[in-house]
Amino acid sequence: MKIKEKLLANQDYLINAYRQGMNTVQLGKQMGCSNASVYIFLRDTCNAKMRVGVNILDFADKIYELYQEGLSGCQIANKLELPMTSVRR
Repeated sequence: MKIKEKLLANQDYLINAYRQGMNTVQLGKQMGCSNASVYIFLRDTCNAKMRVGVNILDFADKIYELYQEGLSGCQIANKLELPMTSVRR
């Protein structure tokens, strides 16, 4: 099943979960796709009102601490439930 088909099949769940506070990273993991795919689907296909993004500076100290402990960028992103692109910055 293609990503768009899977998202369409779960459209109601995605909209409700997003409105109840789940973020696109969590939803992407559940759907087996990227957070960007979920974000674009919700924004463009569902016309959902998107929340303001995470201010990465709020997580900078924790990211640095985890990096110093030896975690990779991917592991840090998963642990903090942040997009990988935000952690890379």
